[in-house]
Amino acid sequence: MATIVWKRALAFLIDSLIVSLLLVIVYFFIPYHDYSNELSKIVNQLLRDEISVQTYFIEMAEVYQTAQQADLGLGIINFVLVVIFFMIIPYFREKTIGQAINGIKIKSDKLTLWQLFIRAIVVNSILITIISLTTVNLLAPLPYIILIFVLSIAQIVIVIKSIFMILLNDDRRGLQDIWSNTEIVFEEEKNETGI
Repeated sequence: MATIVWKRALAFLIDSLIVSLLLVIVYFFIPYHDYSNELSKIVNQLLRDEISVQTYFIEMAEVYQTAQQADLGLGIINFVLVVIFFMIIPYFREKTIGQAINGIKIKSDKLTLWQLFIRAIVVNSILITIISLTTVNLLAPLPYIILIFVLSIAQIVIVIKSIFMILLNDDRRGLQDIWSNTEIVFEEEKNETGI
């Protein structure tokens, strides 16, 4: 059973590398905005005591939100790639490309897009992406950055809990498996049961 844990990890790594490589290719064709100089300037001002900590956070939030607004198209492309790789492909094939390479698949009585969406919330932070894309132009910079920060911390906790569940539970199921009523199995195991 420990083998499936490593196959799951390797499958996720392969899928993430494919999505990342596609995003790198997109970055060659769609210019993105580099705000590192602005961020460095704000950090240096704080270190030289030219601005207060409160001003630092406000200015950092403004730069972060401006960067998110400027690169909204890239955020949408990233979202679409995640939906394709972790929802659409598995919906039709019951596995991602990485899972296919590793001989594992998603097992469910009847796999639905809703189940795959639940899995993507846990594994791919898709809910944070949706909230970020929809609120970036609606909220002021500081509430926006606080919202994204809190959601990101919650996501990290959920992912860590899920990893430990997969590693330590006998059934090797994480939160994404339990919440979506699915499990990851070897391909031949699913064929043997006739499901």
